[in-house]
Amino acid sequence: KLKQAPGIIGFEESLQMRQLAQRLSEAKTRLSAEVRQQMTRLQAVTDEKVALADQLRSLQDSHALLQSNFGVLQDSAKWRGEDDVTSSAPAQPSGAEQRQNGSAARPGGGADLVP
Repeated sequence: KLKQAPGIIGFEESLQMRQLAQRLSEAKTRLSAEVRQQMTRLQAVTDEKVALADQLRSLQDSHALLQSNFGVLQDSAKWRGEDDVTSSAPAQPSGAEQRQNGSAARPGGGADLVP
């Protein structure tokens, strides 16, 4: 095909090639802008994913802490002879009982709950 191509291109062909080059340049610019926009979106989504992972980890830690505290409450209820911790309000010792066992400064009657 190259052997059959003319050695000189005319004005019309030159104009067409220039228009094609300009369209390709505009397409390249547009696509580059779209890629930058997609990269920005990807970074935002990645940052959000990291934040959500941190929140999940925090919630899992809180859940484990609550389970541990609930286990302590259940053990305490069994020790006191109560059947179900969840069915009744926690027993509040009287002021004399609090002074007697040294738990007046701690809420909840001095149960060993994990902070």
